[in-house]
Amino acid sequence: MRPNASQYQSLPVHWMTKTLLPKPLSVTHAHLMACANTELCARGDSKTANVRILDAGCGDGRLLAYLEACLTQLHPEWTIELYGFDVTDHGVQQSGFIDGAAQYLSEHSPKVDWANRIRAVGARDPWPFSDESFDLVLSNQVLEHVQDHAHFFRELYRVLMRGGASVHLFPGKYRHLDERGKPGRNISAQEYAERHADYMAFLTNYLSESQALDIATRAGLRASFRYTPDFYAQKLWSLAHHAPRVIYQQTNRGLRDSIAVTFLRYVSSVTLTCQKENRY
Repeated sequence: MRPNASQYQSLPVHWMTKTLLPKPLSVTHAHLMACANTELCARGDSKTANVRILDAGCGDGRLLAYLEACLTQLHPEWTIELYGFDVTDHGVQQSGFIDGAAQYLSEHSPKVDWANRIRAVGARDPWPFSDESFDLVLSNQVLEHVQDHAHFFRELYRVLMRGGASVHLFPGKYRHLDERGKPGRNISAQEYAERHADYMAFLTNYLSESQALDIATRAGLRASFRYTPDFYAQKLWSLAHHAPRVIYQQTNRGLRDSIAVTFLRYVSSVTLTCQKENRY
């Protein structure tokens, strides 16, 4: 028998590591799923019977597929609806990727009308969803490609329900440079350097941690980096060949998180968490 949401908090972090949950394609997917599960469980059963989740910058749809597969197994008592959108005029993604994402998701979960769940917008357009539509918004390696961060967080505030939350995993410039790799066999060092310079100059817009906190706060959101140490722990957990953790401990860890962000940003991405407080 599966525990209900309120019972999750007493479970060890390795609970359900031997279940039939699908294997994530990356540690980032495993981390964001654990963050989503933790946020939803913390709200209690009465507020999560019907859950709406948005992937902001959904790309190829793989993260949405993983979230749908995991969360519906972890919480069969909930009605979970997942949506996604991405921009088509930025230059990072290939032409037609939105249609490809909808097709992939339809093959993964054919009972869902993904053609109406996945949306395409322009970078400066409002997000194509109504006010206060979502309990949770996620983004995976997206903020470093957003040209207008103030617009992003204003739209985030608008579509979040009262009491809703968002989780954003993103690298700093020094980290992303490492992840871009090295020249390959079919490209010279000079050509690689030129492509890399163009990518950094025209397709990225990095935020410092303090800038991210400031912009989110100005949009009316309460922001922190409380899941940043958990991402690093998830990576170490994966290197030890353990199944991914599905939930993180919820404790008051302000000092620890501050120290973690200061040092882990050089070896790992940081995780920004935002909350839209109830204002009654």
